[in-house]
Amino acid sequence: MAVLDGDIGPATIWVERIGARFLTPEEITAFETAQYRVLAKVEREKQVSAIKVTISTGKTFDGDEQSQTRMARAIIGLQAAGIPSLIWILADNTVSEVTIAELTEAMILSGQAQAAIWVI
Repeated sequence: MAVLDGDIGPATIWVERIGARFLTPEEITAFETAQYRVLAKVEREKQVSAIKVTISTGKTFDGDEQSQTRMARAIIGLQAAGIPSLIWILADNTVSEVTIAELTEAMILSGQAQAAIWVI
């Protein structure tokens, strides 16, 4: 391994012993880009998990991915059974009777909020 500017110190010797090398500017840029993407994805997941949406009737729903899945299952089940509403726990933990239309609106708003966050 080449020594930069004749600097032979403990760090240089250690680097040579483990077979490491200095990174090229391109490798540093690639590493920083990958690191940024990881941090951006973590931040994005945090934002998505905090989604809350308020529908036209004033009810506020959790809008994270798991809540969106629960809404979709409830909508499908209610439609299949011909049932117009069910009991739902809202974002503030209050119990409320919600209709298919309310769940559908909440699911659409949640999906739109997630789509706005998702692109990095």
